[in-house]
Amino acid sequence: MTRTSDGISSLLAAEKKAVEKIEDAKKNKVRRLKAAKEQADREIEGLQREQEAEFRKVQSAHSGSKDAMVQRVDGETEARLKSMESDVATHREQIIARILSMVYEITPKMHENARFEQQEQPAPPKHVQYGHQEEEPEDQEEDQEEEE
Repeated sequence: MTRTSDGISSLLAAEKKAVEKIEDAKKNKVRRLKAAKEQADREIEGLQREQEAEFRKVQSAHSGSKDAMVQRVDGETEARLKSMESDVATHREQIIARILSMVYEITPKMHENARFEQQEQPAPPKHVQYGHQEEEPEDQEEDQEEEE
């Protein structure tokens, strides 16, 4: 039995060494993963710093051109306002005369969409005419003609 017990003990020792190697491998794996993660974090931070620096550079370039654009637009606006003021000064009397003529010279006319519907008014009774004396009935007219 010593042989079997020696074989079992050697198997147990080999199993123990295998378990230790597996645990060491797991620990090494965890260390390597942590190191890789730390390195990736450092690289990400470096890239972020580079990107932020590039963004600030582009932003300052655009804001600088933005200021120049604002100045250019302000200059153009100023020039247009001066042009309009000179036009107003030149044509002021003509404009006032035109406005006054539009106000005073009104030609009334009906709008093209306006419609008048003629309402039929009832005819006055035959024996009554407005503004005249009452007419005699036709029989009386004939009698008067015969008498003459």
